[in-house]
Amino acid sequence: MAHQERTLRDVNLSPEEAEAVLNTELDIRNVRLALIPKDDLTERVCYEFAIRKDGTDFLVYIDALNGEEAEILQLSPTREAS
Repeated sequence: MAHQERTLRDVNLSPEEAEAVLNTELDIRNVRLALIPKDDLTERVCYEFAIRKDGTDFLVYIDALNGEEAEILQLSPTREAS
């Protein structure tokens, strides 16, 4: 599914409109457009917000077509190689 030609729909929301869905207390580190897989093997166009809250990093996905929260992933720190 990852390596194929796609025709993407135009997004309905700007990054600022998608950000307005989020809690204002979150520390947003980065935002970009992303495709995320759905259970039915289709994809969803979302804004991916890299966020830090209370020292923990998250990726929050807001649907770029309708503004719905699509997914939240908590990132686990990895150990550096010795």
